[in-house]
Amino acid sequence: MSYVDVTTTHISEDVFFIELKQNAPKGLETVGKFIMLPKNAKAFCKSLQLLIEQYETKHGKITEVEVRKVDPKKEGPEWKGIT
Repeated sequence: MSYVDVTTTHISEDVFFIELKQNAPKGLETVGKFIMLPKNAKAFCKSLQLLIEQYETKHGKITEVEVRKVDPKKEGPEWKGIT
C-alpha cells in the first residue's frame, strides 16, 4: 500500500486512464495505473463522492485543491498502443 500525493487522469474514446503517484526522493514515483471503462469510472467517482460527503459530515469540509488541465498532445498517458 502506498500514500498517493498526485493523481493523473487521461481519457480516450473508450477508456479512462488513472495514474497514482507519490513524492519520492528522486521525484514523483508511479505507484499504480488503472484503465477503466467510462461506466466503471463514473461508478468509482460516485463511490468517492459518497465517502467524501460522509467524511465532511463527520470531520468538516475538506480543503479544495487546484486541478490542472493538461494538453493531452503534450502530456498524454505513458501507455503506448492505446488510443
